Amino acid sequence: MAKQLNYSGSAENNAISPGLTIRADHVTQSVDALTGVDAYDITVSGSLNITGPTSLTGSLSVDGLSEGGTNTLMWNSSTKEFFYTGSYGGGGSGTNGTSGTDGTSGTNGTSGTSGANGTNGTSGINGTNGTNGTSGTTGTSGTDGTHGTSGTAGSEGTHGTSGTTGTSGTSGAGGGGGATKYAVRFEYDSSGVPTSPTKITSSPYSSNSWTITINGVSDVQFEFGSENNPPFAVYAYGYDGVADDYKLSTFGTGDSALALGKGFTSTVLPSGNIAVNDFFANFSNNSVNLNLTQANLGAQRNPGGFGDPVIESHAYIIFAF
Repeated sequence: MAKQLNYSGSAENNAISPGLTIRADHVTQSVDALTGVDAYDITVSGSLNITGPTSLTGSLSVDGLSEGGTNTLMWNSSTKEFFYTGSYGGGGSGTNGTSGTDGTSGTNGTSGTSGANGTNGTSGINGTNGTNGTSGTTGTSGTDGTHGTSGTAGSEGTHGTSGTTGTSGTSGAGGGGGATKYAVRFEYDSSGVPTSPTKITSSPYSSNSWTITINGVSDVQFEFGSENNPPFAVYAYGYDGVADDYKLSTFGTGDSALALGKGFTSTVLPSGNIAVNDFFANFSNNSVNLNLTQANLGAQRNPGGFGDPVIESHAYIIFAF
Protein backbone atom coordinates (compact mmCIF):
# COMPACT_ATOMS: atom_id res chain seq x y z
CA MET A 1 0.00 0.00 0.00
CA ALA A 2 1.34 3.47 -0.93
CA LYS A 3 2.43 5.88 1.74
CA GLN A 4 0.90 9.24 2.54
CA LEU A 5 2.84 12.52 2.81
CA ASN A 6 2.58 13.67 6.46
CA TYR A 7 4.57 14.49 9.59
CA SER A 8 4.83 10.85 10.81
CA GLY A 9 8.00 9.43 12.21
CA SER A 10 10.51 11.82 13.62
CA ALA A 11 8.57 14.67 12.10
CA GLU A 12 5.26 13.57 13.59
CA ASN A 13 5.00 16.35 16.11
CA ASN A 14 7.25 18.79 14.26
CA ALA A 15 5.12 20.59 11.73
CA ILE A 16 6.69 23.25 9.49
CA SER A 17 5.79 26.52 11.15
CA PRO A 18 7.45 29.92 11.51
CA GLY A 19 10.11 29.78 14.17
CA LEU A 20 10.49 25.96 14.08
CA THR A 21 13.26 23.87 12.56
CA ILE A 22 12.75 22.26 9.14
CA ARG A 23 13.93 18.67 9.53
CA ALA A 24 15.46 16.49 6.84
CA ASP A 25 12.55 14.02 6.77
CA HIS A 26 10.21 16.93 6.00
CA VAL A 27 11.99 17.19 2.64
CA THR A 28 13.17 13.66 1.84
CA GLN A 29 9.66 12.14 1.80
CA SER A 30 8.62 14.70 -0.86
CA VAL A 31 11.76 13.99 -2.92
CA ASP A 32 11.17 10.21 -2.63
CA ALA A 33 7.55 10.61 -3.75
CA LEU A 34 8.36 12.86 -6.76
CA THR A 35 11.38 10.86 -7.97
CA GLY A 36 9.68 7.46 -7.61
CA VAL A 37 12.08 6.13 -4.98
CA ASP A 38 9.12 5.17 -2.79
CA ALA A 39 5.36 4.85 -3.47
CA TYR A 40 3.23 7.72 -2.18
CA ASP A 41 -0.38 8.67 -2.78
CA ILE A 42 -0.51 12.29 -3.94
CA THR A 43 -3.79 14.15 -3.99
CA VAL A 44 -3.94 17.31 -6.14
CA SER A 45 -6.61 19.89 -5.30
CA GLY A 46 -7.32 22.39 -8.04
CA SER A 47 -6.14 22.43 -11.65
CA LEU A 48 -3.05 20.49 -12.82
CA ASN A 49 -1.24 21.67 -15.95
CA ILE A 50 1.41 19.33 -17.29
CA THR A 51 3.80 20.43 -20.10
CA GLY A 52 5.64 17.72 -22.01
CA PRO A 53 5.03 14.00 -22.58
CA THR A 54 3.21 12.19 -19.69
CA SER A 55 3.39 8.42 -19.13
CA LEU A 56 0.69 6.80 -16.91
CA THR A 57 1.02 3.29 -15.48
CA GLY A 58 -2.05 1.52 -14.02
CA SER A 59 -5.70 2.43 -14.13
CA LEU A 60 -6.92 5.98 -14.71
CA SER A 61 -10.04 7.19 -12.90
CA VAL A 62 -11.46 10.55 -13.95
CA ASP A 63 -14.32 11.94 -11.89
CA GLY A 64 -16.91 14.09 -13.66
CA LEU A 65 -17.19 12.01 -16.82
CA SER A 66 -20.61 10.46 -17.28
CA GLU A 67 -21.06 7.71 -19.79
CA GLY A 68 -24.71 8.43 -20.48
CA GLY A 69 -25.01 5.23 -22.49
CA THR A 70 -22.01 6.08 -24.70
CA ASN A 71 -19.00 3.90 -25.07
CA THR A 72 -16.29 6.07 -26.76
CA LEU A 73 -13.90 8.41 -24.89
CA MET A 74 -12.91 11.49 -26.97
CA TRP A 75 -10.43 14.36 -26.48
CA ASN A 76 -11.29 17.91 -27.55
CA SER A 77 -8.01 19.55 -28.60
CA SER A 78 -9.55 23.05 -28.49
CA THR A 79 -11.06 22.89 -24.98
CA LYS A 80 -8.53 20.34 -23.70
CA GLU A 81 -11.45 18.15 -22.33
CA PHE A 82 -12.26 14.44 -22.30
CA PHE A 83 -15.85 13.35 -22.92
CA TYR A 84 -17.90 10.28 -23.86
CA THR A 85 -19.62 9.99 -27.18
CA GLY A 86 -21.37 7.34 -29.22
CA SER A 87 -19.61 4.72 -31.27
CA TYR A 88 -16.88 6.34 -33.30
CA GLY A 89 -18.08 4.62 -36.48
CA GLY A 90 -21.81 5.41 -36.14
CA GLY A 91 -21.72 8.95 -34.81
CA GLY A 92 -22.58 11.80 -37.12
CA SER A 93 -20.59 14.99 -37.46
CA GLY A 94 -21.26 17.61 -34.85
CA THR A 95 -22.21 21.16 -35.74
CA ASN A 96 -19.42 23.60 -36.44
CA GLY A 97 -18.29 25.61 -33.49
CA THR A 98 -18.45 29.41 -33.55
CA SER A 99 -15.46 31.26 -34.97
CA GLY A 100 -12.90 32.48 -32.49
CA THR A 101 -12.26 36.20 -32.03
CA ASP A 102 -9.66 37.86 -34.21
CA GLY A 103 -6.15 37.96 -32.83
CA THR A 104 -4.44 41.27 -32.10
CA SER A 105 -2.38 42.89 -34.82
CA GLY A 106 1.31 41.95 -35.01
CA THR A 107 4.01 44.48 -34.22
CA ASN A 108 5.43 46.56 -37.05
CA GLY A 109 8.44 45.13 -38.93
CA THR A 110 11.85 46.74 -38.56
CA SER A 111 12.87 49.42 -41.01
CA GLY A 112 14.84 48.41 -44.15
CA THR A 113 18.55 49.16 -44.46
CA SER A 114 19.64 52.44 -46.05
CA GLY A 115 20.38 52.48 -49.79
CA ALA A 116 24.00 52.54 -51.02
CA ASN A 117 25.64 55.91 -51.69
CA GLY A 118 25.63 57.22 -55.27
CA THR A 119 28.82 57.08 -57.38
CA ASN A 120 31.17 60.09 -57.39
CA GLY A 121 30.90 62.61 -60.20
CA THR A 122 33.58 62.66 -62.93
CA SER A 123 36.66 64.91 -62.49
CA GLY A 124 36.83 68.25 -64.27
CA ILE A 125 39.12 68.61 -67.33
CA ASN A 126 42.68 69.86 -66.79
CA GLY A 127 43.51 73.46 -67.54
CA THR A 128 45.72 74.31 -70.57
CA ASN A 129 49.48 74.68 -70.12
CA GLY A 130 50.96 78.16 -69.92
CA THR A 131 53.15 79.44 -72.79
CA ASN A 132 56.93 79.03 -72.58
CA GLY A 133 59.02 82.00 -71.47
CA THR A 134 61.28 83.71 -74.02
CA SER A 135 64.96 82.75 -74.26
CA GLY A 136 67.58 85.09 -72.89
CA THR A 137 69.97 86.82 -75.29
CA THR A 138 73.50 85.45 -75.79
CA GLY A 139 76.19 87.13 -73.74
CA THR A 140 79.07 88.92 -75.48
CA SER A 141 82.54 87.37 -75.65
CA GLY A 142 85.20 88.58 -73.22
CA THR A 143 88.10 90.71 -74.54
CA ASP A 144 91.61 89.28 -74.87
CA GLY A 145 94.02 89.93 -72.03
CA THR A 146 96.78 92.50 -72.54
CA HIS A 147 100.37 91.43 -73.16
CA GLY A 148 102.80 91.73 -70.24
CA THR A 149 105.48 94.44 -70.37
CA SER A 150 109.09 93.44 -70.93
CA GLY A 151 111.42 93.41 -67.94
CA THR A 152 113.94 96.27 -67.53
CA ALA A 153 117.50 95.63 -68.54
CA GLY A 154 120.11 95.10 -65.80
CA SER A 155 122.52 97.92 -65.00
CA GLU A 156 125.84 97.82 -66.74
CA GLY A 157 128.61 96.21 -64.74
CA THR A 158 131.91 97.82 -63.92
CA HIS A 159 134.54 97.70 -66.54
CA GLY A 160 136.43 94.50 -66.46
CA THR A 161 133.73 92.05 -65.36
CA SER A 162 130.43 91.90 -67.16
CA GLY A 163 127.34 93.27 -65.41
CA THR A 164 124.59 90.86 -64.35
CA THR A 165 121.51 90.48 -66.52
CA GLY A 166 118.31 92.11 -65.26
CA THR A 167 115.34 89.96 -64.23
CA SER A 168 112.57 89.30 -66.73
CA GLY A 169 109.29 91.23 -66.41
CA THR A 170 106.13 89.42 -65.19
CA SER A 171 103.85 87.80 -67.78
CA GLY A 172 100.81 89.76 -68.93
CA ALA A 173 97.27 88.79 -67.92
CA GLY A 174 95.82 85.83 -69.86
CA GLY A 175 95.64 86.66 -73.54
CA GLY A 176 93.99 84.43 -76.16
CA GLY A 177 95.52 80.99 -76.66
CA GLY A 178 96.90 79.60 -79.91
CA ALA A 179 94.40 79.01 -82.72
CA THR A 180 93.30 75.56 -83.89
CA LYS A 181 93.67 75.35 -87.69
CA TYR A 182 92.12 72.94 -90.21
CA ALA A 183 93.28 72.67 -93.84
CA VAL A 184 92.09 70.78 -96.95
CA ARG A 185 93.07 70.65 -100.64
CA PHE A 186 90.49 70.30 -103.45
CA GLU A 187 91.31 69.21 -107.03
CA TYR A 188 89.19 70.77 -109.80
CA ASP A 189 88.19 68.56 -112.72
CA SER A 190 88.05 69.80 -116.32
CA SER A 191 84.49 71.12 -115.79
CA GLY A 192 85.51 73.18 -112.71
CA VAL A 193 83.92 71.00 -110.03
CA PRO A 194 85.94 70.52 -106.78
CA THR A 195 86.70 66.84 -106.14
CA SER A 196 88.91 64.56 -104.03
CA PRO A 197 89.23 66.64 -100.82
CA THR A 198 92.49 65.76 -99.02
CA LYS A 199 92.73 66.85 -95.37
CA ILE A 200 96.12 68.09 -94.15
CA THR A 201 96.69 66.75 -90.61
CA SER A 202 100.41 67.44 -90.09
CA SER A 203 101.48 70.30 -87.77
CA PRO A 204 100.44 73.07 -87.47
CA TYR A 205 97.06 71.77 -88.72
CA SER A 206 94.66 69.80 -86.50
CA SER A 207 94.03 66.07 -86.86
CA ASN A 208 90.59 66.34 -85.18
CA SER A 209 87.71 64.72 -87.01
CA TRP A 210 85.67 67.00 -89.31
CA THR A 211 83.22 66.37 -92.17
CA ILE A 212 83.21 67.68 -95.77
CA THR A 213 80.14 67.26 -97.98
CA ILE A 214 80.18 68.40 -101.64
CA ASN A 215 76.55 69.25 -102.48
CA GLY A 216 77.67 71.10 -105.63
CA VAL A 217 80.36 73.53 -106.74
CA SER A 218 78.50 76.43 -105.10
CA ASP A 219 77.64 74.55 -101.89
CA VAL A 220 80.42 72.67 -100.10
CA GLN A 221 79.53 72.00 -96.45
CA PHE A 222 82.06 71.86 -93.57
CA GLU A 223 81.14 70.53 -90.08
CA PHE A 224 83.44 70.57 -87.02
CA GLY A 225 82.21 68.28 -84.22
CA SER A 226 85.07 69.28 -81.87
CA GLU A 227 84.49 73.06 -82.03
CA ASN A 228 81.86 74.84 -79.94
CA ASN A 229 82.42 78.25 -81.57
CA PRO A 230 82.51 79.18 -85.29
CA PRO A 231 85.86 79.98 -87.01
CA PHE A 232 87.13 83.54 -86.73
CA ALA A 233 88.87 83.31 -90.10
CA VAL A 234 88.42 81.37 -93.37
CA TYR A 235 91.01 81.64 -96.14
CA ALA A 236 91.17 80.23 -99.67
CA TYR A 237 94.24 79.90 -101.85
CA GLY A 238 93.13 79.33 -105.44
CA TYR A 239 95.78 78.08 -107.87
CA ASP A 240 96.05 79.94 -111.17
CA GLY A 241 97.44 77.42 -113.67
CA VAL A 242 98.15 80.12 -116.27
CA ALA A 243 100.03 82.51 -113.98
CA ASP A 244 101.38 79.66 -111.81
CA ASP A 245 100.56 81.43 -108.53
CA TYR A 246 97.99 81.38 -105.70
CA LYS A 247 95.29 83.97 -105.33
CA LEU A 248 94.43 84.64 -101.65
CA SER A 249 90.68 85.02 -101.05
CA THR A 250 88.51 85.68 -98.02
CA PHE A 251 85.25 85.05 -99.91
CA GLY A 252 84.38 88.68 -100.55
CA THR A 253 81.68 90.78 -98.90
CA GLY A 254 78.68 89.32 -97.13
CA ASP A 255 76.20 90.31 -99.83
CA SER A 256 77.95 87.99 -102.26
CA ALA A 257 76.84 84.98 -100.09
CA LEU A 258 80.02 83.04 -100.88
CA ALA A 259 80.36 81.89 -97.23
CA LEU A 260 77.32 81.01 -95.12
CA GLY A 261 76.71 79.87 -91.52
CA LYS A 262 73.93 77.25 -91.52
CA GLY A 263 72.33 74.39 -89.58
CA PHE A 264 70.39 76.29 -86.91
CA THR A 265 66.79 77.48 -86.55
CA SER A 266 66.36 80.91 -84.96
CA THR A 267 63.73 81.93 -82.44
CA VAL A 268 62.27 85.44 -82.72
CA LEU A 269 61.75 87.15 -79.37
CA PRO A 270 58.42 88.99 -79.16
CA SER A 271 60.05 91.96 -77.41
CA GLY A 272 61.99 93.89 -80.08
CA ASN A 273 61.63 91.17 -82.77
CA ILE A 274 65.13 89.88 -82.01
CA ALA A 275 66.32 86.57 -83.53
CA VAL A 276 68.40 84.26 -81.29
CA ASN A 277 70.02 80.88 -82.08
CA ASP A 278 72.85 78.57 -80.98
CA PHE A 279 75.26 79.16 -83.90
CA PHE A 280 77.89 80.83 -81.69
CA ALA A 281 77.31 78.81 -78.49
CA ASN A 282 76.87 75.34 -80.01
CA PHE A 283 78.66 75.49 -83.35
CA SER A 284 79.42 71.73 -83.33
CA ASN A 285 75.80 71.15 -84.40
CA ASN A 286 76.00 73.72 -87.23
CA SER A 287 78.12 74.23 -90.36
CA VAL A 288 79.94 76.64 -92.69
CA ASN A 289 78.95 76.35 -96.38
CA LEU A 290 81.27 77.81 -99.09
CA ASN A 291 80.86 78.61 -102.78
CA LEU A 292 84.05 77.16 -104.31
CA THR A 293 83.49 78.26 -107.91
CA GLN A 294 87.01 78.76 -109.39
CA ALA A 295 86.39 82.38 -110.38
CA ASN A 296 85.46 83.24 -106.76
CA LEU A 297 88.88 82.03 -105.62
CA GLY A 298 90.94 83.37 -108.54
CA ALA A 299 91.72 79.82 -109.67
CA GLN A 300 91.84 78.73 -113.32
CA ARG A 301 93.12 75.82 -115.42
CA ASN A 302 95.83 76.12 -118.05
CA PRO A 303 94.34 74.69 -121.24
CA GLY A 304 97.81 74.04 -122.68
CA GLY A 305 98.58 74.16 -126.41
CA PHE A 306 101.53 74.74 -128.65
CA GLY A 307 103.32 71.95 -126.93
CA ASP A 308 102.39 73.02 -123.38
CA PRO A 309 100.50 70.49 -121.19
CA VAL A 310 97.04 71.05 -119.68
CA ILE A 311 97.26 72.05 -116.02
CA GLU A 312 94.16 71.63 -113.82
CA SER A 313 93.62 74.08 -110.98
CA HIS A 314 93.24 73.31 -107.26
CA ALA A 315 92.54 75.22 -104.03
CA TYR A 316 93.50 75.12 -100.34
CA ILE A 317 90.86 76.08 -97.74
CA ILE A 318 92.06 76.99 -94.23
CA PHE A 319 89.84 77.48 -91.13
CA ALA A 320 91.14 79.12 -87.94
CA PHE A 321 89.34 78.62 -84.55
